Amino acid sequence: MDHIGAVLKRAMPFQTVPPEMLQEIVKLSKLKSYARGDMIYDLDEEADDVYIVASGSVNHALRSEAGGELLEKVMRPGDVFGWAAVLTGRNRRMARTVCLERTEAIRINGGALMALIKQSPARGDVVMSRFATMITREFSASPSVAARVPHSAQPTPARRRAVEAATAGRARCSASRSGSRAPSPT
Repeated sequence: MDHIGAVLKRAMPFQTVPPEMLQEIVKLSKLKSYARGDMIYDLDEEADDVYIVASGSVNHALRSEAGGELLEKVMRPGDVFGWAAVLTGRNRRMARTVCLERTEAIRINGGALMALIKQSPARGDVVMSRFATMITREFSASPSVAARVPHSAQPTPARRRAVEAATAGRARCSASRSGSRAPSPT
């Protein structure tokens, strides 16, 4: 497996894809290098690509649903960001991303990825369920954001389990944050 394939295999949405589908995703991928301080994208820019950190680190500042505060998280190798590119009804960035050091990131065009996923609805649904789980758990996003991740018309058992796990995880996070402070980055 090549470098891009190895990084994708560590990324939450792609951990369970079969080798042939992973190779198709690798074909859609481009490795790009960034210097410390480079902005990968900013709030409200067009959301066209999904990113996976291959090396280095990126500060990801997500705008809260209220539109005010930015919830920050440091993205490290294997972490996925830029997922607005695969949300339905959303084509604008909800975060600002700045490299904290020399960074390499894999870029995957969201439209091309969605077209590939639609070719295999059962496998694609698992990938999108994993995106929804990742968004809800890792970014403390509300279920309303994760609900915009497209899935097939009939929920699969894997999708139902992912939604249940994400909802339970969100409830645990909410219960543990009894104050109004934003969650600290992990």
